[in-house]
Amino acid sequence: MSSDEITGPGMPLDGTPSAPALDLSAPADLSFSAVQAASADSLSATGSAIGSATAGSIDATASAIGIAKVGGDFSASFSSTPLVSVKGDASIRQSYASALVAGGTVEMSQAVAPMVAGREIHIDMGGGVLLVAGEARVKRGWIGVLLAGKAKLGEDTRVMVDTRAALIIGAALLGGFALMAVAAYFGARKLIDDMDPLDFAALSEWMPWHNEMG
Repeated sequence: MSSDEITGPGMPLDGTPSAPALDLSAPADLSFSAVQAASADSLSATGSAIGSATAGSIDATASAIGIAKVGGDFSASFSSTPLVSVKGDASIRQSYASALVAGGTVEMSQAVAPMVAGREIHIDMGGGVLLVAGEARVKRGWIGVLLAGKAKLGEDTRVMVDTRAALIIGAALLGGFALMAVAAYFGARKLIDDMDPLDFAALSEWMPWHNEMG
């Protein structure tokens, strides 16, 4: 292991209710670990549970991160990250995020995120309740409300309320859809900023390896 790579063992997966907080200036590599909070220049997590994570970049595989605040890019596969705030690009594959707000491009493949906002949103087999983007490309998916300056939809894509319909309905409702989009965007960011790290004792109860190894 190189000197600039740190493996954080976190809490032993034996049911202990408390978990440490890691504050690392170097890149952190967590494997089958559990921590209340982690902060690092870059964070890689595999098979781990993290209450909250703050890093320049995050790469999660088969992991659960309650709150992720990322200064650069974020990627997740086979993972659950309920609240994600990303300044750069975000990529989620076969994963779930309740609210994902990105300053760059959001790539989704076989993934679900009820609320997604980004400069661009690209979806290949996925879905969301509310999508807000400057440009959206959905190859295959299901979208509740799509608010985008430009949208390209595949034949296998279903949109309940598109931008045009939202503008028409929103005008009738005194801009209701526009206000909803703005409220959802800033509401998600504030929720991510204000929420405390998730309680690890609750997380440990449903971790897939907990019952097997605990």
